[in-house]
Amino acid sequence: ASQASVTVSCKAGKFGTVIFPFTPNVSTGFGGIKFYSTDGVNSQKVQLTEVAEPEANVPYLIKNEGGENFSKAVTGWGIAGADSYTEGLLTGVYTAATIAAGENHYVLQTQNDVQAFYIVDTKAFTATAYKCYLTYAVAGVKFLGFDFGDAIGISEIANGEQPTANSTIFNLAGQRVSKAQKGLYIVNGKKVTVK
Repeated sequence: ASQASVTVSCKAGKFGTVIFPFTPNVSTGFGGIKFYSTDGVNSQKVQLTEVAEPEANVPYLIKNEGGENFSKAVTGWGIAGADSYTEGLLTGVYTAATIAAGENHYVLQTQNDVQAFYIVDTKAFTATAYKCYLTYAVAGVKFLGFDFGDAIGISEIANGEQPTANSTIFNLAGQRVSKAQKGLYIVNGKKVTVK
């Protein structure tokens, strides 16, 4: 065992990922931070379950429900026997790792003001230590939102806004489409109802 220090950081109202090589004490100093395991995907949204007490060597999605950015270093004696661990859809890494493009890997990013897991599709991505990436083996899905039982991840609905010829349009399955028909779409990063 060796001593390790993991910095848990997450912007106000946003998501992050973390993995600990030890069992962290999150009973104090973690107000507003929620830990989630990934249970699967339904309608291109990652199904999440809240975890009260994170464990060693298990990757987690975190959400900062507080009104301020969060950053806290947690120290403990590491018990990791491998460089990475996978549970559910997430893989957490203890050393910087290259996430290959074209292998159904997704990383947590913000694009057009929408935070979600976006596919690594054109060039490799370098994951930093103590962070996680997601693997979902369904072709054609560009991004995955989050499901906590209500709609989170794409929160702004633009009523009356219609897609234009220059709009970037995705269906709710995360697939890019050339034209929006009647229904719900993600247009330039906003949820839009097309009537």
